[in-house]
Amino acid sequence: MLTCNRCGRPSDDFTCTLCRNIERERREDAEREEEAREESRANAERAAYARTNPGDYECPECLYRTLRY
Repeated sequence: MLTCNRCGRPSDDFTCTLCRNIERERREDAEREEEAREESRANAERAAYARTNPGDYECPECLYRTLRY
């Protein structure tokens, strides 16, 4: 029987299921954090654009935005 390379517990593989689950959760957390950062960056860009380009409405076909009077 092998032992886990990380925690030293007996395992059928070089990493035990507990260590594999912990590593998987860390990867998922990092992916969620990156997605949140990208969404936050996109929201900031949209807010900056809206602040510098105010308008009444956006045309869904040409994306033209009319200016306010």
